[in-house]
Amino acid sequence: MNDSQESRNKHSTKGVGADVRRLLAGALGMGTSSRPPSAEAPLRRTGRRQRQEAGSGFPGAFRPRGLVLLASIALVGPAAEAITNDIQPVLSLDLSERYDNNVMLQNEGAQAGRESFVTSVMPAVGGVFKGRGDTSYSVGLKYAPDYTFFHDLSRESYLRHIGLFDLEVRRKGLAVTAGVAARYTDGTTAPPNWGATANNDVAPALGAPEVRGRRRNMYFESNLVGRQDLGRAFARGVFEARIWDFMTDDTFVQGQVIQNYYDRNDINGGLDLGCKVDSRVEPFLGYRLGHQDQEFRAIPPYNPSAPSYSYANIYHRFIAGLAGKPVEWLTLKGEVGPSFHFFDAATLPAGADTEQDFLYFLASGNVRLATNTTFKVAGGAQVIPSAAGNGLIQNLTASGSLSHRFSPQWEARLSIAYTDYDYYGLELHDQRFVPEAALEYRFNAHLSVRAWYACEWAENVLDVPNLSRRDYDRQVAGLGVKATY
Repeated sequence: MNDSQESRNKHSTKGVGADVRRLLAGALGMGTSSRPPSAEAPLRRTGRRQRQEAGSGFPGAFRPRGLVLLASIALVGPAAEAITNDIQPVLSLDLSERYDNNVMLQNEGAQAGRESFVTSVMPAVGGVFKGRGDTSYSVGLKYAPDYTFFHDLSRESYLRHIGLFDLEVRRKGLAVTAGVAARYTDGTTAPPNWGATANNDVAPALGAPEVRGRRRNMYFESNLVGRQDLGRAFARGVFEARIWDFMTDDTFVQGQVIQNYYDRNDINGGLDLGCKVDSRVEPFLGYRLGHQDQEFRAIPPYNPSAPSYSYANIYHRFIAGLAGKPVEWLTLKGEVGPSFHFFDAATLPAGADTEQDFLYFLASGNVRLATNTTFKVAGGAQVIPSAAGNGLIQNLTASGSLSHRFSPQWEARLSIAYTDYDYYGLELHDQRFVPEAALEYRFNAHLSVRAWYACEWAENVLDVPNLSRRDYDRQVAGLGVKATY
């Protein structure tokens, strides 16, 4: 994400295994008496509303850091010798100014047509520590805050703290990789008010996830992968967690369409078995056992007297996948399969099905059309509990981008993104399109400027009275400058 100039300090040591273990323990904030007290602080708030949670078969807290640490210590071992260490700093500053003609993503209602200039300041600081030898490893840490200020709608301004951790350890056919991202957004705690029920006002299409993201919330994502090569075959264990914690104040006003939010999470793990057809292509089969949770709350979110529901579920997912580079100019990665979800009848609306099957897929491709031209495509389909109302979202995404470098300084990019939300449990089906054009000029390896323009429109696709009020359109144009070290 950041270009950086490598500053290397290479040296060889003996008995470096213990030093590496201490380094990894310190980087992970575990197993060291010098850890600051703040590292003990939980990432959840206190003093919030009391809530009923839907039944969950998983522990209330998970700590992937411990798994990563144990795997790292085991892989480094006591006898690592002659390891070369590199330290690469990460330091950058990104400034941008843009104009947004529909900040609240609403064409009809109380927030319609709100426009503003928007300033974003995004510094980043961190580093990557690499070791090469019998056991090679890479540890990366980065802090990247994002301060975004809306000049004409200051309540939408926020300060977002983003912390990133990456780990990769390889030894004799065994590889462990881990990635952790924690994002705390310090924004307003007031939920958006979309208008009045007497006017048939409704929330914008897709529930306006960008507006939701500006409000106070915590998002945590963790991925852990361990792979063992067995000749031409391989076994791969995977673990993934995504947790959303929304911190807006629950607000109920009779006759008003106020959008309260539902905490949710998605945690899964499993095993892949595959083989190397040749050095370029790897097909595999896999299984995931997962659990999705959704806060046990009233529906709709602006009516406290309505009954409470939750679409928490346990799911079994079977996948077939392929990864590789079959030809020099093409890179592919994808997986697809059925996902079987099982719900608790006690938390569902009367008559709702307790078992549902959905299609899951995730795919990406990179095509090098020429030495200076690249086409990228990505897509996916998955089911996740809604954060804007009790129900499930079958979320389909697709995107494509074409990049062309005219010279070492000039690069242009055209892209389009498509999102489809098909709600299960609610009579809603929305879609969104976002084409964008961008132009970048690099003065040198450390300084660049860019300009971009994007138009966005979203609509409800069902022929239901008043739901056309969910439709909106938007235009954004901006300029930015980025400096990296």
